Amino acid sequence: MNLILPVSKGPFSVESAVSCLYRVFEEFPINSGQIIYDLASEEAGIVAEVAKDLLRGGVETVNIRGGEEPGTAYEIIRKCIEPYVDEGIIAVVSPASRRGAASLDMACIARLSGRKMDITHVHFHWGEWGGLAYPYTPRRLEPVVSMYAGGREFSQEIRNAAEHTVNLEDNESPRWGMKLPPLRRCIAELARRINVKNNSPYRKPSTTTPEAKILVEAKIADKEAVAEANLYNINDIASLLSKISEKILKVNNEHLHEILAWSGCAELKGTKYKPLEAIDLREPYKSREIIIDTNMLYFGIHNAAYMGSLITVPECVMYEVEKRVYEAVKRGRPDNWAKFMDCLAYLGLKEIFNVRTSIYPSQGLSCDSAIPKIDPVLLRGKKVMTGDDGAFRMWSRSPVAELASVYKAIYDKQSAALLHKRADSIRISRLYYSFIQLLVALRLSESAGLMDKISLYVDGKRTDIPVEPIKEELVL
Repeated sequence: MNLILPVSKGPFSVESAVSCLYRVFEEFPINSGQIIYDLASEEAGIVAEVAKDLLRGGVETVNIRGGEEPGTAYEIIRKCIEPYVDEGIIAVVSPASRRGAASLDMACIARLSGRKMDITHVHFHWGEWGGLAYPYTPRRLEPVVSMYAGGREFSQEIRNAAEHTVNLEDNESPRWGMKLPPLRRCIAELARRINVKNNSPYRKPSTTTPEAKILVEAKIADKEAVAEANLYNINDIASLLSKISEKILKVNNEHLHEILAWSGCAELKGTKYKPLEAIDLREPYKSREIIIDTNMLYFGIHNAAYMGSLITVPECVMYEVEKRVYEAVKRGRPDNWAKFMDCLAYLGLKEIFNVRTSIYPSQGLSCDSAIPKIDPVLLRGKKVMTGDDGAFRMWSRSPVAELASVYKAIYDKQSAALLHKRADSIRISRLYYSFIQLLVALRLSESAGLMDKISLYVDGKRTDIPVEPIKEELVL
């Protein structure tokens, strides 16, 4: 069966095409492919190399910009299709440009009658997973949607594409894209390992939910938690997160409780006095241009960076975090939860720098006094965010409030089960990202000797939670 895969230019274009390649490989018996492109010759070349490795050859790139005459791209695509119409064709429209998608649809529809042709879309729940390609994202977030199945019978098991990709615990990046910071590497690698352990197909339309049993065993202090869920059921995952969160909250340690906010398992909002207003800090693009206080790194503001917020880091924040993490690890592993959260705050700062950020000069090393002294031109029209009551009261009544909106960050410790309350793409994506990020944080705490046990099983198979890149970064 032959794959027709378009590649376009733009953000995440390679990741989109690679995700389609791997997911279609899992659900369809493709053994050859044609990578078609318009202006994206460099991107098409990257995708073609990945496809050649996966399909063991049998891949070519085709430039559909044959000229400026109307229908040229359509004619070129039809010529690509013709040799394969009898053995079967799968055309994926998801990563195409508008011109490429229209031309591909026209060419396929013209040949559909009585032929083994499938037109398919791979849906993307980007959210915090934006910039990562499958299989470094959960399979549940990238269903294969059959738009026209050509009467084909689907198999009950997939060919597992995750087995054909690199281990990010040992590599700083996949074969495509940029290097990833340590935390991001561990999250992406754990998603891949979960995909490796389970062979359930995930496609739409479907009358059933795939089965993939996931089991988490945790022991924190004397509190034990054993929770299981169907990995493909968002209600199950929310319930599992809620059970783990309940055990964490039963331990009398406020620093440990912060791990729920940091990992994204607790809803994080910003409020201000006048006028009374609250904003969801992980709602896409609703909280842009935030100047943060140091404590925001403990509250998981790095998650908002992956949702489109432009996080501005004053120099004093960098000084404070670097000093704290140095004190936390200079004699070895962090020996209490306060020091451990200093390490997580540092990892969050690295994540923010990975996405995009501005660094504002600030006078002094203490943010309480340094942030109000930031150049008024830089403060004007921005949101200044802190999790400290004293700083919030002081800044709200200072000249800072005349230039910027000052917000107090709060998080709801009991909100883990509500992460999917609106079952849209963003909420579903957030649920899985928070879950995997929490597992990584708990495994890191176990390696530091602060937690007795954290174990993960997928379909009865033990799945190691990667943390080595983080330990190397922190010199643990």
